[in-house]
Amino acid sequence: MDILGLGGSALDTIKVVDHLPVRDGFCSVLSTRRMLGGSGTNVLVQAQRLGARTASISKVADDADSDAIVDSLRRIGVDTRGVIRQQGGFAAPRCLIYVDGHGEKALVLDGDGRRALPPISMEEASFDLMNETSVLYLDLNPAELSLAAAKIAKDKGKTVVCNMQEDFETVLSKGID
Repeated sequence: MDILGLGGSALDTIKVVDHLPVRDGFCSVLSTRRMLGGSGTNVLVQAQRLGARTASISKVADDADSDAIVDSLRRIGVDTRGVIRQQGGFAAPRCLIYVDGHGEKALVLDGDGRRALPPISMEEASFDLMNETSVLYLDLNPAELSLAAAKIAKDKGKTVVCNMQEDFETVLSKGID
C-alpha cells in the first residue's frame, strides 16, 4: 500500500443552507446528504481516487451508521483491515456540516453524549500494517498516539505526514522534528 492513515472516520450529514446564521439566528436548509467523512478518511479517499493504494486504522461503533462507514470505505477501495469495531452500544462518529452558497461552513461534532466512541488506543491500533506502507498519515488522534505511531513509522524508515491540530510551537515542544 502507498498510504496508511491513522485517524477518524465519520458519517457526515451535509446541509446546504441559504446562509450561516449569526448567534441566536436561523437559516433554511436547501438540501441534505449523508456521506463518508472524517478529515483523515477524506485524505485517504481522495488519494485512493487518484490511484494510491490506501488503508485505514480507525475506530467505529457496531451500529448501522458504522456499517455504512465501513461499506463506503470498502466500496471506494480503502483497505479496512485496521478498522476497529467497538462493541458496547456506542454511536458511530458523526459530524453535522452546514455549508452556505459561498462554501463557508460550520462543523458540529455529534458525539451523542454518553454513547460517544472512545478514541483509538495504542493497544487497539494495527501497527503491523506499517510494514506494508510507504507513508503514514496521522490526523485527529490523541497526541500521544500520533507521537508513538510517528516514532514507530520513522524507526521503520517510513515517511510520516502528521496533522496534529496544534500550533507549531506545541508540536515542537513534544519532541517532533
